[in-house]
Amino acid sequence: MRAVETPPPAPPLAPARRAKNCRRHHCGSDYPRGRTGRRDVGRLCFLGAGYRLGRARARTNSTEYFPMFLSVLWIAGIFFSQALATCIGVLYLGGRYKYFEGYAESAQKRLPPLYFSAKMLWILVGMSSVGVLSQLLSQYLGYNPMASAKSLLPF
Repeated sequence: MRAVETPPPAPPLAPARRAKNCRRHHCGSDYPRGRTGRRDVGRLCFLGAGYRLGRARARTNSTEYFPMFLSVLWIAGIFFSQALATCIGVLYLGGRYKYFEGYAESAQKRLPPLYFSAKMLWILVGMSSVGVLSQLLSQYLGYNPMASAKSLLPF
């Protein structure tokens, strides 16, 4: 049986290296000391690399928050309300998608979706806290604040 060789992994700075080579090819070999080529091509090389690097950075930021999002989503769904947790979770994911797209375009376009998704995450944290606290009070003190709050509602 023949062993299958796997290709070596790409170096972590491969997009930056491609942008550097693109700039040197189109802007002259002495880049960045002097520019002898077309200036607009050098700008395009830089923006293209920034677009790819921005998407990679946005993806990294999103994966850093994903375990926390999943844990508070599950806890809010179990202890508070499944329907409300689902709605807030979908809004959070939509905000993260807009953040991802905005980060790829420019750094300033990422801020409003970032703040929106952070608010949705804080709402999920609050729902989880209220749900767990309600469960603990019901279990150990015999007082169920969720049932008391539902009895106050007219519908």
